[in-house]
Amino acid sequence: GYLAASVLVWSCAVTSAHVAPSQFTFGVNWMPVGAEWYVSVSGSDGNGGTSWDDAFATIEKASSVAGPGDAIAVGPGRYDGPIATSSSGTPDMRVVIFSATPGGAAIDGSGHRVAWRNDGSYVDIVGFEVTGSDFGGILNYGSHVRIIGNEVHDLAVPSCNEPNGGAGINHADYGAEGNETIGNVVYN
Repeated sequence: GYLAASVLVWSCAVTSAHVAPSQFTFGVNWMPVGAEWYVSVSGSDGNGGTSWDDAFATIEKASSVAGPGDAIAVGPGRYDGPIATSSSGTPDMRVVIFSATPGGAAIDGSGHRVAWRNDGSYVDIVGFEVTGSDFGGILNYGSHVRIIGNEVHDLAVPSCNEPNGGAGINHADYGAEGNETIGNVVYN
């Protein structure tokens, strides 16, 4: 079983080791054809990451082994930031990093400049709650990255981060191209 989706209205339930097709509905389509990697708050980065019972503990570990066409399912719970991802896909084989329960995987960047920094290209970041950083929620330096259906909120941004302010979602590399921000909610 490969993860399959047509990622607007979010509904997803993980009931087995594999996510069944057509559990997401959004305006973009993706179908990872590579490996499936799993991350859980009860996992270990010493595990193989190939099932919920053998899940990694961090998104970074999963990103370090993911390649084009792979999907990273992140289980519910709180993951302390900052998160840094760098795996890249290709135009036909994107890397998809998604919260297995919509909004259930919460990235807490408290005390850090950014909660999640992505440096990979051809990546989808889907369905996370991101909160608590001192400047930015999701900071992207890749190209052809889609940030979809995330809730980014309550960033500290003290004194407008002298002098730059803050951003819930920031495609920060002005030389990058093809980035999309779709169906996210950003507040506070």
